[in-house]
Parts: sequence; C-alpha cells; structure tokens
Amino acid sequence: MSVAGDVIIGGLFPITIILLLLFNLEDGAFGDRINERGLRWFMISLFAIMEVNKNSDLLPDTYLGFVIFDSCKYISKAMRGSLNFLSESFASKKMTKGTCTPHVVIAPSTSSIAVPLSRLMERFSIPLISYAASCKCLSDKKMFPFFLRTIPSDDYQATAIAHLVRHFQWVYVGVVAIDDAYGKSAVAQFLAEAEQHGLCVAFNEVLHHDHNDENLKNIGKIGWSRPVLVIAGSTLISLLGSLVLHNNTGKTWLASEAWINVNTLNVLHDVNNTHSFSQEDFWNAYVIRFWEEMFNCTFNMKKEKETVCTGKEKLDEVSTPFIDVSKLQYSYNVYIAVYAVAHAIQDIKTCKGGFGPFQNLSCASLSTLEHWQLLFYLRKVRFVNNMGNTVYFDRNGDPPAIYELFNKQLGVDGELYTITVGIFNSSASQGWKLKINESAIRWNGGARQPHSVCSQSCLPGTRKMERKAEPFCCFDCIHCTAKEYSNVTDSTECHKCMQYYWSTEMRDGCVPMPEVFLTFSEPLALALLACAVLGNVLIMAIGLQMFLHRNLPIMKDTDLTVWLPLLLSISFCFISSLSFIGQPSEISCRFHEAPACAFFTVAIICVMNMTLQLVKNSKYSLSSDAVLSWLVQQNGLCSTFALAQIVLCVAWVLIGSTKTAKDEISIPGFLILECVRTSIIWLSCSLSYLGLMMFLSLYLALSARKLVTDSSELKFITFSILFCFLVCLAFVPAYNSIHGKMAVAVKVFAVTTTAYGILGCIFLPKCYMIFVK
Repeated sequence: MSVAGDVIIGGLFPITIILLLLFNLEDGAFGDRINERGLRWFMISLFAIMEVNKNSDLLPDTYLGFVIFDSCKYISKAMRGSLNFLSESFASKKMTKGTCTPHVVIAPSTSSIAVPLSRLMERFSIPLISYAASCKCLSDKKMFPFFLRTIPSDDYQATAIAHLVRHFQWVYVGVVAIDDAYGKSAVAQFLAEAEQHGLCVAFNEVLHHDHNDENLKNIGKIGWSRPVLVIAGSTLISLLGSLVLHNNTGKTWLASEAWINVNTLNVLHDVNNTHSFSQEDFWNAYVIRFWEEMFNCTFNMKKEKETVCTGKEKLDEVSTPFIDVSKLQYSYNVYIAVYAVAHAIQDIKTCKGGFGPFQNLSCASLSTLEHWQLLFYLRKVRFVNNMGNTVYFDRNGDPPAIYELFNKQLGVDGELYTITVGIFNSSASQGWKLKINESAIRWNGGARQPHSVCSQSCLPGTRKMERKAEPFCCFDCIHCTAKEYSNVTDSTECHKCMQYYWSTEMRDGCVPMPEVFLTFSEPLALALLACAVLGNVLIMAIGLQMFLHRNLPIMKDTDLTVWLPLLLSISFCFISSLSFIGQPSEISCRFHEAPACAFFTVAIICVMNMTLQLVKNSKYSLSSDAVLSWLVQQNGLCSTFALAQIVLCVAWVLIGSTKTAKDEISIPGFLILECVRTSIIWLSCSLSYLGLMMFLSLYLALSARKLVTDSSELKFITFSILFCFLVCLAFVPAYNSIHGKMAVAVKVFAVTTTAYGILGCIFLPKCYMIFVK
C-alpha cells in the first residue's frame, strides 16, 4: 500500500502472523491469521500521517506520503518488503516527488528482524526507526549508524527488571531466552545487572525455535517455593505450548516488553486455511479479513454454509486486542516515530541559508533531500508531544527509558486482562526509579507474594557454606562452633570470641565466661568445711580425754610430749585444708599448698617420734637393728626433721612463685580461677621430703614391730602410715583427671582424709582402751 508525497515514510508491520499449527493439522503445517495489534500499529501510522498532513502548524504545504508492507513477523517476509522499498534506482540516493521509495522506514517489530534490516538499510543510507526492537546491540552506532528507535533499549529494561526482582526480594531466578538477537542481548544485560544487584541465576536456558525438550525440562527444576522466571524473547506461542506440555506451570513469570502485547498466554487458537490478497487490494483485503475472523462470518456470498457479514457488527461487543486501550505501548511508539520524522522535516524547512549544519553552512532541501541529511536532523530532533512528554534521541539513537509494569490477571469472565501496577523511570533519582502499587498485583496461585530463594537466609549463630557446583545463593547454614559467633543474617564466617568470653547458646554473641572456683557457700565446700570442723572437735575431745587419763597404765608408753604435738599437727592439717577454698588471690595462693605440706610432714614426723618413743620404752634389746638403735639414741632428731620441712615451706611461701591464673580450656564454657606454680621446684622438694619421711616412718614402724611384738600401738602406727600411702596413690590419678573446683575439692578431701586416717588409726584405739577397758 502506498501514497506518494513530498516525503515518503516507509513502514513494515506484522499485519498477519504465520504460525506452526499445533492442533487439528498434520505436523509441519502452517497457517496465518490477522495480527490485531499489527493491524492497529499500521492504522496508527496512517492516522499519524494524516494528522500531520491536516495540521496547518506543522509542515504546511508539505505532504507526507507512505509505503507500507506486511512483515508477517518473519525475517524473510520483512526482507522481501524491504527489497520492495528499494525496487527503484538508488544510483543518486536522492528522492523526487512521485516516487514511492521511502526517505525513512518505521520498522520492525522485533530485534531479530531489526539487525539484518538495519544493515540492509545502511547500504542505502536509509534511516530506520523501530517502535519495538529493544535489543541493546542496536545502540552500537558503529554497527548500526542509521538505526533509531522510540522504544527504550534493553540496557534499561534489564536494569528495570533487576530493580523489580530486588524490590520483591527474589534472589533465585531462572532465565529463559529465545535464540535470537533480542533474547541473547537481553539475557546478557540482565545477567550483568543481576551480578551487580547480588541476584542469583538458577539456570540460563537459550531455547532454539524448536524448543528442545531437555532445555524445557530444566525450567521445572528450579527449587524453593514458587521460583521466579525472568523471560526474554519474542517467539511466544509455540514456547508456551511446550512449557504447558512439560508442566512448567504454577510459576511467577517476569516477561520482557517483547511479550507485553501478546494475548495468548492461556489459550492457543486454531488457525484455518491461509488467505492471500494482491498488493492492489491491500487495505480492503486486511480489513475484510480482520472483520471475518473477528465476527466469524464472510463477505463471500458464495459460501452458503457460513454466516454472511453485514458490516454493521459492533467491535465493542467482542473482545479483541485491536481495541484494547490498555496495551497501547507500541502504538504510542509508532505514533511518536511519525511525529519525530515530521518535526525533523520541520527543522529542515525552517533552516536558513548561511546558518545551516552542512558544508558552507548550507541547509538541506526537500526537493533534493538525501537520506543521510534526514538522519542528521532526526538525531537532533527534540519536541514535546500532545501528551506533554519530551521526545528526543540520545547519542545512541535511544529515547528516555520509562517503563510501565503490567500484571496479567485472569478476569471472572475468563479473559486475560493487563493491569498497570507500576512504573520505572531511568532518569529518576536513586531510590525513586521504581514505583509499584503492590495492592493492585494479583499473584499466581494466591494472594501472597511468592518467595524465591535457593536457600533460606542463615540466621545469626550460623554461617554460609556454599554448595559445590551450584549458584552462589545456594548454600548450607553451618552452626558456629563453641567460642565462635555471628550476629548478622547471612554471615559468611563466624568470629572468634575475645579471651575469657564464650558464645551464647544460639551462637549469636559472646558473654563473659562464668568463673569457676570452690566457694564457701557451695554444698561441697560446706561438707568439706564440716569435716574439718568435726575433725578439730574430735581432736579436742581426744586430747582432753588423754590429758585427763594421762596417769593410766595404758598411757605410760607415750607421754604428753609425744601425743600432744601429733594432735596439734593433725589439727593444723584440718585447718590448712581450708586454704584451698575461696576465690584465689595473690595472697591466698601463697598459702595454698605449702602449709598443708608442712603440717602433713610434721604429723608424719610426730608418728615417727611416737614409734621411736615406744621402742625406747620397751624392754627389748636393739642390738639386732643398728639403724633403729642409732635413731633411738639421737635426741632431738625428729625436731630437726620437722624444722627442715618447716623452713622449706616458709621459704616457699615467702619467695616461691605461685600466682593466680585463668583456665578457659579445661572446661569448655567456664573460666577456672586457680593457683598455678611458675616453678615446680618448691613443690617437688617439699613432696620429696614428705615422701622420704613417710618411707622412713614406715621402715621404723615395721622394724619396731619385729622387735616389740607385744605392742598393739606399733601395729596401728603401721596402719596409719600405710593409709597415708593409699590416699596419696589414689589422689594422683584423681587429681589429674578432673579440673576446676572439683580438683580443689580433691585436694581438700585428700588432706582431710589423711588427717582422719592418722587420727583414727592411732588415737581411736587408745580412746577405746580408755573408755572400755
């Protein structure tokens, strides 16, 4: 269809679409039908051209002509229509009135067609203005210098989609694209935006037009709740049919602008036989066919079995995208493209010689207008349309990016409606680019917003551990170990607690470790204290009874100077055990072990002295044992032995290096307060001396029993020393196997038990003899 004019505007619109029939016909059969939206775009272009021609303020005395072909939404058809544009001679690349070779072409409807078409138009320097091709690749002016468009680039669309996904906190999305220029470019840009915004791509499937089954199956594998799929592509009908066959339903689809005008999201219609019309009958043929398909009637009177169209049918009584005013995005783009050409021509006409943009400050002339001159003015055009929007092209030939967000909603009548729920403005300030009316959105499968993550967020107290061979948003939450914490969501590592701090039960923070030491208020300490007090009470009672009965025959072998020092040393052993109880300090630690070693040694030496006293008072000869005989004859020997240990322990207290320490290792989660020795020499010397005295006492007791066979006291003295050895042997493994306050309790128990052993083995038999016999 063509009309001559001063300036010719070419157009390629998908007025009909060719479909692979999915139902009722053999595989491989094709059909076509009227594309209502393509027909509307075509009529919008005619309306805009007629409106300009009638406008006396814009291009007076200039008539816009047009030449329009049907692209059928196929590359081959679009290229054939383009060649029809170029059927006349282009040797001079100049236009003359009366020809139908266009100065500028408004086309095409897809990016996959725009790429080869733009290269073809470039060969003849014809500007190409697209109303629907949004591929980012077309912004490259080195590759496509004659290409402009009234639809924003996918460069902005990918940013808008990334903002939308981030707004709804969807971090796990799948990407599906058709294997064409539009799909590949859109996906590449979205992946780059996704990486910047921290989004996670579950899969990235590039589908060929045959829609490979294996690729489609992968779409259903995206996991967690209702995943979100970001879709880029232009071939829709057959793809949707394949998706339904593979049960890829129940998902939230985020579709790019290439799909916004498609109305076949739920039903695939059958297509009957193809119809063809001659170029001369272009206008009436498509209108008639549209009318027949819309009202299921025919203007052919020869078809008796079909309803005859009257021409009085009403479009507002049927549902058709042709009159759907909610989807005028591309229609608006077509309208703007026509007006952009008109304003560029207006700028050419108003140019004054000597002030022009070309060589020698010349201006272009409509009578000899060349395509590249028109392209120059198109790039510079800037005007405000009748809706108040400023229209211009940037250096890449792209318009300002303003996107509307639509929500496909199924109405009660079963029809699919497109509802505007938001807007994205790339020129707005950060944080205000995306505005969404969430209350207007109807979600798939319910009223609640879907949740799309691969892994739930790791709560405080855990850290993320990425899964091998999976996207970065797929991870496991590992609990922090003891003495580690994380106090933020999705922490990538656990932090160490400071010294003497322990992580909480939830591992979301650190608290001071509870201090552990044997306090006087604890039941265990009270029991040990009671034992020490009871021991001293018994000592006083025994001492009193022995003093009162000191003249009895049973007391004649051991006088007051023998048993009284022993009772006092045992009493001090009970008292010294209390130095282990309480919070350790620098002072208390000095008296922690030295007094107990000193008094225990004195008690053993007193037992030795009692043995020597019994042997000395006996009537038996000591000539058979030279060592025992020599020891009995040495007066003050036991005092010398005792004085040596006392001096050693006093030096230990005064100059020994014992200090307080904090142990956070032995008992996890607790801080043990204890006294530690910086040097083992003092304790080793004291215990070695104590051990020597014990062995010497045992030797004397056993030797004395061989000589004084009728003395029961020597037998009990031997028992007491053996009991001390048994306590020491049991103490060593018990003390080394436990930590904290229980280790302190073992020390107290060992000292107390030893004192009770000496007291019981030596003095209880005497008391029994005093009271009973």
